Amino acid sequence: MKRLFQLAITLLALNSAGLAQDAVTALWDLALTTDPRVVEKHLPKGAVREMADCQAGDLDAALQEFMLAKKAAEDGKDIELASSSEGVLLIGDQYFSVELRMATSQVRGSVADFVVKATKRMDRLELESWTLVFTMEFDDAEWRLTSIATQEDEKWEVHSLHEVGRHCRMAKESSAVGSLRTINTAQVTYASTYPEHGFAYTLSQFADPGQMRGPSPDKAGLIDAQLACDKDECDKSGYRFRIETEAGQPRERYQAFARPLKYNKTGTRSFYTDQTGVIRFTVADRDATADDPPLN
Repeated sequence: MKRLFQLAITLLALNSAGLAQDAVTALWDLALTTDPRVVEKHLPKGAVREMADCQAGDLDAALQEFMLAKKAAEDGKDIELASSSEGVLLIGDQYFSVELRMATSQVRGSVADFVVKATKRMDRLELESWTLVFTMEFDDAEWRLTSIATQEDEKWEVHSLHEVGRHCRMAKESSAVGSLRTINTAQVTYASTYPEHGFAYTLSQFADPGQMRGPSPDKAGLIDAQLACDKDECDKSGYRFRIETEAGQPRERYQAFARPLKYNKTGTRSFYTDQTGVIRFTVADRDATADDPPLN
């Protein structure tokens, strides 16, 4: 899912030749562009704004992480011949070669479907390959990417860019639930490692102690730095997390909360868990509690 959206927000530009050739050129240019203005122009109206709201400031980071060097397809090719283009994928501090190859293409008036094979390589060694089906529609004088279909385990899943905000919120909600499960696991490990303390009372106690020190009750080295920040509340993937515990030691109970940074934009549900390990949720704009229903 992550790759899907990072590819989707880096896709399209229009050439003014014929509609069929424009669709091919548009697809390659969109796949190889890093210009947010180009992206916004050729995605469904409002999709980029919804994505920016959902990303909550992560849009630029996503563009940088998956930046493809711009190399437009050659001009003047027939639709069947405009078959491939290649760019450079930057992940962290490593560069990968990425080839996009058109497997099949069909343009029917104002609708175009493309089956694209993507291959990621390093030093000519193939690392990963996948198939994507792009559907574009000619709307308001522009070719706009309207859906992406992905294949996993021989099943196809169609992701509509008209619903990009909903897809993004669902991904962030899933990430928040995963983070609460991580906190639950860390609490069990912490309490068994430091029984005199019981459960940790702040997320910072799960942080990495650093190279010069070993794990301790103050820095147990159990959770990544973003979720185990040095504040009372920590932000990750569109959600804000915190934990609360009872007074005294050893602490035998705790509560963990996850709430959207922007309600109805980065998430529509708040989540709660405690020492039972059960994760609960609410669709109201408030903290979830132990009285709310559990996730299925």
